[in-house]
Amino acid sequence: MSSAKLQAAREFILAEHYDTARVILDTMKASPTAQKWLARLNEIAPEEEAVKHWEYIDVYIRASDRIPTDLHNVLEEHQFTNVDHFYSRLLNDYGAQGWELVSEDPQGAELVRLLFKRPLQA
Repeated sequence: MSSAKLQAAREFILAEHYDTARVILDTMKASPTAQKWLARLNEIAPEEEAVKHWEYIDVYIRASDRIPTDLHNVLEEHQFTNVDHFYSRLLNDYGAQGWELVSEDPQGAELVRLLFKRPLQA
C-alpha cells in the first residue's frame, strides 16, 4: 500500500500538483521516505497560506428585482427553468469579478442589501 501511495504522490509531484501530493504524503506518518519527500516538497513548494484578508462590497437592489414578474407563467410552462433575469445577471456579473454572495438582508419592504466578499486584491 505504501509503495502505491508513494507512486501516486510522485506522479502528482511530477505534474506539479503539490497540494495533492502533500495530502497523500501526510497520511504516511510512519514512512521515512514519505516524510523525506514531504520535507523536500515543503522546500521547493511551500504550502500557501490560507486567505486571511477579504474585501467586501454592499449592493442595494429593489426587492422586486429579485423575482421576475413573469415567474409564475414560466413555472406553469416548465417544471424547472433557468430564467435570464436582472438578478441572475447581476450575480453572474459580480461572480465573474471574483465576488461571492455572502448574504441578502431585507432593508424594509423596498430594498435588499446584498453583501459580497472576495479575497483581498493586492
